[in-house]
Amino acid sequence: MMEEATLYDTLKVGTNTLSQTGADAAIRDSLSTRLSAVLCPTDPTTSHLSGRSVGRSLGRSNYLAVNRVAVSVGSGGGANVRGAFQGAWPHADASQNAVRKGRPFRDFTDGLSSTFLVGERSVGHPYSTSTNSMANWVGSTEPEQSGSSYRGPPEVGGATQYALNESPSVTWYWGHWFRSMHQGGGQFSMVDGSTRFVSEDIALTTYRALTTVANGEVIGEW
Repeated sequence: MMEEATLYDTLKVGTNTLSQTGADAAIRDSLSTRLSAVLCPTDPTTSHLSGRSVGRSLGRSNYLAVNRVAVSVGSGGGANVRGAFQGAWPHADASQNAVRKGRPFRDFTDGLSSTFLVGERSVGHPYSTSTNSMANWVGSTEPEQSGSSYRGPPEVGGATQYALNESPSVTWYWGHWFRSMHQGGGQFSMVDGSTRFVSEDIALTTYRALTTVANGEVIGEW
């Protein structure tokens, strides 16, 4: 849908694993491709590379799948934390790793217009000096992408455990949250295809409720 069919075919999406593409000298340079559509013009970062690499540096993105509420492996996968792209985060969860299928609309019982799909994460940040992008458009759940038990999602997805634009007290958490260089908030796309500017002052309970797919919250205006 982004008129990047040639890149899609070159990377052998759906056929290769990320590590296989990274090991293929004929195509691995494509992993570093700059995609302007996924780079927010407000982010002052000049490099289009994420700092992650698998054979080649991976192209950076400012827009990530909304994965879940809580990042902790121990937080479970119940309705109270599950987001649109919640999958097999824990490394040990082998039961979900064999096949990753799309989530049908019928699963979104909280409402398509009341569930986050994609959120914004800048490298620069008005409240922090962090330069760790922790985000790329090349998606994977392979452990070699992140080197952690989270199997990749910190680079292609985010969580809403901390408030939008908040700088967590635990340094390594920084890579998991949503943030932007927009004054007062950040951009999110909803499952119904609409895009909303979300205020950084949104109540944390509402912010998290907009993440879950089927937790039964009554959200109201926000």
